[in-house]
Amino acid sequence: MAGRTAGHSGARPGSQRWDTDLHLAFQILDVLDEIADRTHNLRYKIKILASRAVALDAVAQRAGARSAAGETRSANATAITVLKQAVDLAQPGGFIRVFVDLGDPCRRCCAGLSVKDTRGGDQSHPGGIPGG
Repeated sequence: MAGRTAGHSGARPGSQRWDTDLHLAFQILDVLDEIADRTHNLRYKIKILASRAVALDAVAQRAGARSAAGETRSANATAITVLKQAVDLAQPGGFIRVFVDLGDPCRRCCAGLSVKDTRGGDQSHPGGIPGG
């Protein structure tokens, strides 16, 4: 990977390379998810789920840019579902750093969560970030 920044291929959304990179990212996440399950590693499981949610959100944003409303809603709903799984696993142990390390892409995903999703309430949390 000489000359490339880790985690960024330089491919633009909508390009064939971007599609290939995204597909590869999901394949890698699938393998890592299997390993985390086999080894019962909760911290990595949370990180993998949160990373998958960020990738799914990227799919939703790309679909939105192409005006594919159905694909956008589906990918966005899946991203929120996966992120909720990560938050549900993270809350008992207070795992926050995983979400912080993923930065703005994860913050955007968290904006779709509500307190109802994370705590059984019925109002959106300010900023979409679930409380600890």
